[in-house]
Amino acid sequence: MMYVGWILFTISAIWFWKSYKYSHVKRLHLNSYIVFLLLRDNVREDHKQKFVDWVQNTEFKDAETLSIRASMVIEDLADRWAASDEGNLLLGSHGLLWNLKRGELK
Repeated sequence: MMYVGWILFTISAIWFWKSYKYSHVKRLHLNSYIVFLLLRDNVREDHKQKFVDWVQNTEFKDAETLSIRASMVIEDLADRWAASDEGNLLLGSHGLLWNLKRGELK
């Protein structure tokens, strides 16, 4: 009977760790994506136009549903962009910030 408690504890600890790691990765991708949006005008304009097109071409019944779906789309975009062949999003954002600091990025 005591083993059931340890099994449940182990399962909950694994679940906690996996959900924590998932949230952390999501946050890193979003933060890096924001750096690109702030420092790269071409990325911002391209993604803004695609987002505007998406909003205008979707049909939702209320603002709350649209807002929830828009958040999901943005998170998915940041995740897909981080995994794409365009380079490592996290390292790229670090590089952009460092180049800005050194005065090489205007």
